[in-house]
Amino acid sequence: MNSSCKYLLLLVALTCGSALADKPIPASVTVGINGHAASNSGAPADNTGYGVNIKYAYTLNAGGAISDNLPIEFCLTAETDTDTTPASSSSWTSFSYDISLQSASLPGASAPVTTVVFNNGALGTLPACQTIELNLSTGPLTEGTFDANFKINRSEVTQDGDKLKVNDDHNNIKIDVEVLASDNNISCFMTDGSGLLLADCQGQAVTDSASDAGRFAVVTNKKGIGVSTNPGQFYYNLVLHNPSQDEQNVDVSFALSELVPQGAQAIHAAVFPPSFSGITQENFETVNASLPGGSDDLIEGLVIPPGWTLWVDYHLEWSGKGELLDSNCTNNCADANNLGVPVEVTANLSGDVTGVCSSGAWGFRKK
Repeated sequence: MNSSCKYLLLLVALTCGSALADKPIPASVTVGINGHAASNSGAPADNTGYGVNIKYAYTLNAGGAISDNLPIEFCLTAETDTDTTPASSSSWTSFSYDISLQSASLPGASAPVTTVVFNNGALGTLPACQTIELNLSTGPLTEGTFDANFKINRSEVTQDGDKLKVNDDHNNIKIDVEVLASDNNISCFMTDGSGLLLADCQGQAVTDSASDAGRFAVVTNKKGIGVSTNPGQFYYNLVLHNPSQDEQNVDVSFALSELVPQGAQAIHAAVFPPSFSGITQENFETVNASLPGGSDDLIEGLVIPPGWTLWVDYHLEWSGKGELLDSNCTNNCADANNLGVPVEVTANLSGDVTGVCSSGAWGFRKK
């Protein structure tokens, strides 16, 4: 090879080497993603042994419900700069995470609307941590297994035309729920006119069966006469699961206290196949579009196939409208169970299944 060629090759090599040296190597960051114990129930998060999954597991009896917040923490723990050009060593701007729902048989599981954003100019001292909470509000559940699967999504960020390298661990969140058969397969709840569970004084839905923790406001006129309630209407809801291998025939009668039927067909009933998804508004609407049972405190001849679930509801309103409200009635929600207006429904089951289930609420004078 002559000297001219050698000189040309050397020049090309030096030129390429200089170009490569000038091209910045993207920085990398490390982000740890971990679940923490649920804030209401204390259910632990399993961050190990499931590959890329963060796992939560619940076991409860039929008729129980999950109302929980699951904190998922994102911590940027390290930033590594291998850039040969110091002026651009921190040229990445920001990247973000969000959580999306992939699939769910568990009612009340939804993706959070919040996101986590890491801004390069606002990291401060590492680790820099942020949290997204997954909210679960299932309503009462029946026997069976349920799950919800979420995906952790990360945006792509470039640095000088190249992707920022982000090292993170967990990519998915898995929630498994096992609902065990209960010795008592009967549960009952009070809802408002749209099928939402009544709330307590803290605004939390009352998910316990046979409870009277729900509250409502009584509106009076200047003369102290009751004119309406908030919510304006109520539904008593009875749920009966048939865990046996045999068909069950059931009659249900009702005893009302301070309540009266609303409408000529105030009672309705429907049966749901296995994997019944619980007390949801969709199922509530299904019941009210199904078998009507009049308004005389009785529905008879209900048939529950093996493994199916019966739901009976009764549309009601407060019986005190047009009457003078007791002057001792409290205007404080917290005192309603002592000095308020009680309403209650008791269902009596007869036939192949016998039992009693009572649920109610307490009213207070609206200020």
